[in-house]
This record gives sequence, structure tokens and C-alpha cells, in this order.
Amino acid sequence: SGMSDEDIVASIRQILAPQATVLQLSQSELGRMAELWREAGVEGSLETDVAELTARGCQYVLVTGTAGSGHKRTNTLFDRDEGVTTLDWQHLPGHFLGAGCTLSGALVALMARGMDAVEALRLAQEYTYGALLHAQRFGMGKLVPNRFYRLLPQDGIKKAS
Repeated sequence: SGMSDEDIVASIRQILAPQATVLQLSQSELGRMAELWREAGVEGSLETDVAELTARGCQYVLVTGTAGSGHKRTNTLFDRDEGVTTLDWQHLPGHFLGAGCTLSGALVALMARGMDAVEALRLAQEYTYGALLHAQRFGMGKLVPNRFYRLLPQDGIKKAS
């Protein structure tokens, strides 16, 4: 019946990560992946878990949504050369579907156009925040980022609540 979750996580680590320019995952996803290489009962750190992925060849690891102060969240970009960039953003209320995809898509699109990763992350995060701020709910589901919010007229736009 296909691959187990553990097999999928192992494949990401062994096959995908070494070929990736950027790997984006949440802190909990990173922790789950790190269970594959940590010794049982040994608590890892964000830095050591990321180092495992960059040592395998991944150029950048973006860990999203780590807790910041107050209602802030932090996205942390680690690079293979041990550079670390943290960017805070205001946490918005509600449950979103596609926030991570919006951020990663914007980030890699900007990098593909030649922008350095740190500046690309700053602009991608700004864009994503706007898309979330203008998110729409379709039916009774989660809020969906409005990726076209910059094209809409500014007066009379209903923002997510």
C-alpha cells in the first residue's frame, strides 16, 4: 500500500535534500525528520538538525513559524555556510490553507530571477503576509491566501478576519 510516513521522510532526507537549493519546513516537521538521525532519547537543537540537512548538500533550510515574542512568529533561514537570518512577522488569526506554499513559491521565484536568498525571503514574506491579510474563505473551509491581492483595487477590499 505504498510507502510509510517514515519511508517518505527518509527519502526526503536522502534523495531530495541533497539536490535542493531551498528546503522549507516547520519546526515540528524538522523535528519529526530529525528523529531518523538522532539517537534515541537525545534532544536535538534547531541548529544541529538543520546542519544535518545542509551537510547533505541542501544549500538553504528555511524553518517557518517558530515562536517569537508576543503575537510574532519567526522564519529562520539557515545557509550551508552557517549563516542565519531571522525575520519576524505578525501572526494573523485564523487557519490558512496554502500559506507555506505561497511563501516557498514566492521565495524560489525571486531566487530564480537572481535575487540573493536573504532579500528574496524578506520580499517573499512581505508578499505572503499581504496574501494572508487578504485571504478568502470559500464555503466553510480554511482561509485561502489571495495571491492576486496586489492586482485588486485598494478601496473596498474585504480583509480576512
